[in-house]
Amino acid sequence: MIEDRLLHQGLGFEKMFECFDFNGNNLEKTLKNWRLKSESNKEYGRKNLITYADTTCFALDSISLNEKYSFEEIKNKTFSIMIVLEGEGKITWKDGEKEKYITVKQGDEFFLPNSLSNVKITTNTNLEVLNCYPPKV
Repeated sequence: MIEDRLLHQGLGFEKMFECFDFNGNNLEKTLKNWRLKSESNKEYGRKNLITYADTTCFALDSISLNEKYSFEEIKNKTFSIMIVLEGEGKITWKDGEKEKYITVKQGDEFFLPNSLSNVKITTNTNLEVLNCYPPKV
């Protein structure tokens, strides 16, 4: 059995539930109030789904690549976590003067440290990935 204080980190149940809105909303009102609008970058097939302007807790991009397309990752001087949603491809990066790579497929998740340089994503099919960035400090 888990102690109550562990469930709410000592905050208390009443205070914890203040973060929820128990008023019913229809779909139209919910979308108007809470749906985020993504910003597309047509050049790279990249969409900024959640930006640091939306929350400082994290940022999230969607990257869609088509056949024989290469995307050069824009580094934010931080690490990121990438998840392959669909397709398969290859991620390459520079390690000193030597180029290294891994092949990726749907369901793969991996960590991209900020020390990587010249990160590229390539595919011979269609590839869609999510790239999640840490809190902005």
